[in-house]
Amino acid sequence: MNRLYHESEDWVAQGACRRYDPEIFFPVSTTGPGRHDADLAKAICRTCPVRQECLRWALRAGEAHGVWGGDHAGGAALPAPGTRSGQLTAR
Repeated sequence: MNRLYHESEDWVAQGACRRYDPEIFFPVSTTGPGRHDADLAKAICRTCPVRQECLRWALRAGEAHGVWGGDHAGGAALPAPGTRSGQLTAR
């Protein structure tokens, strides 16, 4: 059992992505035909009330693929210690 996921289930039900085909969030690439899905996924994420929780979970879980919290897995970083309010920032 992925304990990290089960500790965080509450925010998952609030995700804006729940109403869309999951494949949108796992584009084959960020260029060519996959770019449309990647852009669409990011636009959906921008409307999501749990965007930061999603990105934080993906980073902690080591997700290597997909769009999480409006960014590509591996394309964002947790804030450096001492940053204001613990906001996540994209690289």
